[in-house]
Amino acid sequence: MTTEVGATYTEQGATATDNYDPALTVVVGGDTVDTSIVGTYTVTYNVSDSNGNAAVQVTRIVSVVDTTVPVITLTGKPTVTTEVGATYTEQGATATDNYDPALTVVVGGDTVDTSIVDTYTVTYNVSDSNSNAAVQVTRIVSVVDTTVPVITLTGEPTVTIEVGATYTEQGATATDNYDTGLTVVVGGDTVDTTTLGTYTVTYNVSDASDNAAVEVTRTVTVTEVLGLDSTEINSVSIYPNPTTSKWTVESSRVINTLILFNLLGQKVLEQTVNDTKVNIDASNLKTGVYMLKVNKTTLKRVIKR
Repeated sequence: MTTEVGATYTEQGATATDNYDPALTVVVGGDTVDTSIVGTYTVTYNVSDSNGNAAVQVTRIVSVVDTTVPVITLTGKPTVTTEVGATYTEQGATATDNYDPALTVVVGGDTVDTSIVDTYTVTYNVSDSNSNAAVQVTRIVSVVDTTVPVITLTGEPTVTIEVGATYTEQGATATDNYDTGLTVVVGGDTVDTTTLGTYTVTYNVSDASDNAAVEVTRTVTVTEVLGLDSTEINSVSIYPNPTTSKWTVESSRVINTLILFNLLGQKVLEQTVNDTKVNIDASNLKTGVYMLKVNKTTLKRVIKR
């Protein structure tokens, strides 16, 4: 017969019949069945009648077995989330068993690599000394990236440019704790240097885990240098402005060249000068706004009526 370890074994005994003695008592012997210890026990049964006739010995085989599987209990939570680049510490698991007191749980499955964003399944298994395998337990470890990229402007956050000049977008760069080679998206206002105003250029980027950086902006102000009255800036004065026929250009320094552009950036007039005062004939020019470059360095707005 078979009984589970730890259960109660009840000896059922045996009976004897004889041709002469009516009431014989069978003697139980052999192994003592200890149900706390897995093993095979042989119980013997013997009897002799009053005339010394011994019966053929009978035996019973009692097998004390362990068929109960161990139970695994995780140390810590079954689902763990850790930031990429952080340290993951395996907490392991413990096992209890009805028979074996000290079982070692085997940790297997995926190796958690916190340098790579992914989902890892860690497995826990154990078998007792009687080859009873526990139900496998798993832990899901998610290595995630929740850190937003950081945008850094190339150039200044505030730019002032004269009307008619050329605006060159310098862009921005982005750094991230995980993704390399992020491309910053330039958006917001389109800077129109032919129109006075303040323009806000925006810079945005998201990494592969959809973490959006804090938006960065650049303020570009397109401004006029000259008013409608005679103005002197950087020691250069132009008058009358506006004019119907000619402008007079005066400077505290020698004027070498004068170049006049329309607002499309087309050159409409160029003069070579070697004086501190010069006149520009505007009589044949169309009515409108022009940009005058003095000595290839100073840009002024002039108006022809």
